[in-house]
Amino acid sequence: MWIAQTISRRPERAVLFLSREGYHLRRLVAECLPLLRLPAPPLEYLIVSRTLVFRLLLATEEGWRLGLTAHYHGTLESLMRERFGLNADEIAALNLPSLPSAVNLPDKHDQALVAEVLSSRRAALQPTFLPRLDAYRAYVDRLCRGAPFTVVDIGYSGTIQKGLSALLPQELDGLYFFLLGEAASKTSPIAADDFWKGRGGFGSGDPLIDLSLVLESVLTSPDGQVIDFDPHGSDLRGDSFVYRAGTQVQNLFQITHAIMDGVQDFIRDMVDGGVAPNSLQDLLDVGATYQNLLRLDQSDEMKFLREFCQVDDAVSGFGVINPFSFLPGLRA
Repeated sequence: MWIAQTISRRPERAVLFLSREGYHLRRLVAECLPLLRLPAPPLEYLIVSRTLVFRLLLATEEGWRLGLTAHYHGTLESLMRERFGLNADEIAALNLPSLPSAVNLPDKHDQALVAEVLSSRRAALQPTFLPRLDAYRAYVDRLCRGAPFTVVDIGYSGTIQKGLSALLPQELDGLYFFLLGEAASKTSPIAADDFWKGRGGFGSGDPLIDLSLVLESVLTSPDGQVIDFDPHGSDLRGDSFVYRAGTQVQNLFQITHAIMDGVQDFIRDMVDGGVAPNSLQDLLDVGATYQNLLRLDQSDEMKFLREFCQVDDAVSGFGVINPFSFLPGLRA
């Protein structure tokens, strides 16, 4: 409801919901706007991921350095595969050197080391990625009508927004449920508004930040993480994209779809009951919900949810994670 209110103030500006959490968020916001009698801007679903953005950024040296600033621990080859989405043939064509130890990002020494490797192979990278960059720019331009736009996502540090800003000519800003670290500060490098600024990172004891990883799992789309697309078609559509294998959340997508049906009913009941959107935080005791429902509730439904939730974080080197085992604050 907060998103619906915020975007309705600029109904002429397209709103692009980022995959994959944007799949359900777009559906929920589209439900809220008429219920709240708010003007509806164009609502679009943008197929994107950190991996796809980092892959496209390989077309320019200024851009791909962004892909070296976030956490990763693993081999140079696995970094190119998991973070930058390169396939086996593309990795072989780069003739990567053998490093004496694992890559540990964002360590400054390792950033410089990987940057040197990529810079020396720029001529080999550009023929593959420049056509993709042109095709993706045309795809986004079609969704936003060539005008400035707003992106919507669960959040954290706004990495995709930073990458899109480096890739695209359009001016864009962001709306996020959660912002952490530099993105939540007064000197944030992105133009963004947020529902909740984190007091720390994951596992620091902030209940909403830990909860956000559960929301990321439940809100996700039926597709796995997008890593590439065919740049040779006349325009990009859903079937143009290549996805990683999904987690069990994708395999049992009907469950999250049913959960979102329940959220839609909740929204309608709130509006029918005259509950103002800005009073929602007063009605819901997040701390109590976090402690009693997510961690301690031993009902069959909550036990199932704790086993069901999974998030693909291969781009950070963690692989598929379960929030309830990954984060100390969510363990019962």
